[in-house]
Amino acid sequence: MPRRPPISIELLADRPDLLSSVARLRWQEWGTEPGRQALQWWIDTTRSEAGREALPIAFVAVNSNGKAIGAVSLAPADLPERSSLTPWVVGTIVQADHRGAGVGGALLKRLHQWTAAAGFPRLWVATGGEAIDFYRHCGWRVAEVVDRDDGEQATVLTIEP
Repeated sequence: MPRRPPISIELLADRPDLLSSVARLRWQEWGTEPGRQALQWWIDTTRSEAGREALPIAFVAVNSNGKAIGAVSLAPADLPERSSLTPWVVGTIVQADHRGAGVGGALLKRLHQWTAAAGFPRLWVATGGEAIDFYRHCGWRVAEVVDRDDGEQATVLTIEP
């Protein structure tokens, strides 16, 4: 199996030059969602998640050429139906041609380290589809399936970092 070049996981606040690239990755993946079709919405959202010492905070996976190939954020809230739970993993994305190579796991590992140091005893994520298997593979467990106010369902997973 060919060896991939190393990646680094960096605080997005330390790499403002990659903010637009991360936003574009997210927009390309989720830009058809109602109310989120404009690239500017993703740029503004990603910028708002680029904290340094407190929530929200984001990490970016950077390849050896300095290009953003993935990202993950941690926010105080995500599901209105579970507003008492915090913090939530949001916006996890890995560039399609880098999936399955450990980038997502490396992003979550770095996020877990930050979370443990910040004193959060548990993390939450709401997701669906193939992402459920990704999180389970990374050690997360399904806590519940929530019938959302918008009529959709979300699988809520949790982990103790």
